[in-house]
Amino acid sequence: MLFRSGLVRVQVHRQTGGLLSVRRPGDRGNRISQQLALRTTRAAPATGSAWESPEDRAVYTRMVAETIERAAGQAGPVIESRGRLLGADETECGRFVQRVSIVEGLPLAVLEFDVTLAVATTGPWFEQYAACRFAWNENEDVELCRSLHTQAVVTERTRFTAPHFVLLKQVDAARAGTWPDPTEVAILTGGLAWHLRSTPHMLDSLLIAGGGQKATRRMAIGVGLERPWDAALGFLAGEPGLTRRSGGHPHVRITVGECTAADGGGVKARVGVLDATGRGGDVRIEWQADVRSAVACDLHGRPRDDVAVALDGRAIVVSLRRFEWLMLSVEFGP
Repeated sequence: MLFRSGLVRVQVHRQTGGLLSVRRPGDRGNRISQQLALRTTRAAPATGSAWESPEDRAVYTRMVAETIERAAGQAGPVIESRGRLLGADETECGRFVQRVSIVEGLPLAVLEFDVTLAVATTGPWFEQYAACRFAWNENEDVELCRSLHTQAVVTERTRFTAPHFVLLKQVDAARAGTWPDPTEVAILTGGLAWHLRSTPHMLDSLLIAGGGQKATRRMAIGVGLERPWDAALGFLAGEPGLTRRSGGHPHVRITVGECTAADGGGVKARVGVLDATGRGGDVRIEWQADVRSAVACDLHGRPRDDVAVALDGRAIVVSLRRFEWLMLSVEFGP
């Protein structure tokens, strides 16, 4: 079953009820797939046997849809899947309801889950849990970024926290410097804190763990989002569409610290320029007031002589390293 807009195309798998594919119009291949599953872990081998990691001993249920139909949701039409989570012996381990919708004006699909397990989870969090599982092409070289204080930071961790979003960035020199990257996939985690990279091309976002049996959760998937951190914050607030914006350097965030009166009138401000996605490069910041001076400084306001800052009319031009948060002392004149 298919959902499409001018910005995103989402297909629901008829047998599982999960997402078969998410892509933008014109994409030649799928960007990401999704299913729900309960993971358990076989007991560790006996002492003296060959060691096996918990991931090598992981066992996952199958997602089996009983009904898939279009329905009316609170914010518009949805595709609703209902079904069971089955073990290898066809035992029913849980039931689910999954709803998929598209946000108008954004390349973003919203997922809503109601999951009920037959038996409450037991044991270590990362060895028995219900999860929303995401998979991408195993032949693609993907760099995984996690949200840290809403900034996208590359991580090689297997287990990590990302309460706002996870980004899947294809490592491709031909697209270096392209923004927004139409191949970049943003998973808005909706406050779900813990995630496990169970294989090099699969990610488990934990829905239920630590003795839980029922959960209602929301997540979203975007392809080529311009400002994923804004969409993530809007999604947590209940309306990702409120964050639409464009222009300037969409990978750069501006922070403003202490503001004081400057000598001779005007205002002196501590301004932070943050590369939020690891793109790096030159940045030009236009202001609505005349800029008297701008110098790089440290967190205590002391000038730095190792960073060049140029003025061009009402604009400040600086160069950022990947993920750098550069502090500036700026004076604005009347």
